[in-house]
Amino acid sequence: MSTISYLEVKYGCIHGGYPNYFVVSEVALLIYEPKNRKIFIEQFSTNADLDLVYVHAKTNELGHTIGRDKFVYNLRTRRRKEFDEDFKLTEDQIKQLFQNSYGARKAINGFFYKVLKKYRFRDIITFDGKRDVFLVEKQGVNLRGKKIYDIQKTLTKKCNYLFSMNKLAVATGFETTEDAIKSNNLSFYLHPMAGKHVYPGSAAWDAARMFIVHQEFVQHQDNFLTKAALLLQKIQDSEEAEKAEKAK
Repeated sequence: MSTISYLEVKYGCIHGGYPNYFVVSEVALLIYEPKNRKIFIEQFSTNADLDLVYVHAKTNELGHTIGRDKFVYNLRTRRRKEFDEDFKLTEDQIKQLFQNSYGARKAINGFFYKVLKKYRFRDIITFDGKRDVFLVEKQGVNLRGKKIYDIQKTLTKKCNYLFSMNKLAVATGFETTEDAIKSNNLSFYLHPMAGKHVYPGSAAWDAARMFIVHQEFVQHQDNFLTKAALLLQKIQDSEEAEKAEKAK
């Protein structure tokens, strides 16, 4: 089997700027060599002086979305603040911030150049990653010759349900230790130097979850589908119990 890469991109729009102009803040590539079961993680994050707006899903213990958290995060100071819906930048301010983001574009291009030169892989796995790929290519990265697969599309066809990564992480039993990525049926050694990038909320964390979901589906498909169906039943039972409680 050939080497596979799992791509995850974090991005947000500039606070007070255009809602459809996205800036890439973090990129992670998890590279897996099936022949020797080796995992490598290449990660990049920009420190441009930009306030980006992020939206994170709030989930319960079943991975089910129960709300949304919208906040502003400065890429240089790493400080978080509340999102102000009425805050607007002037055209001159937006123009200056656009210029601040151009340095990140050059750095991302350089990051991919080194990774593509260092590793030989043809397949890139994404999860609902159409925009991820678009944003990467918009930075000037050349992905021609690469085969890109969206694992979410495959799972949607197989399960007849649009799973979120949060739900799938619960269904597969995803967890990490200091030196391993684990699931219901699998365990992969992860070098501690690579593992330091894998923490909740990071691009590497989502790339690791994507990797586990894909491997569980490929190697233990029957068990995967059973666990996914059980999780959906639990979510349905929980919602019905909640409705019954409200009715009382």
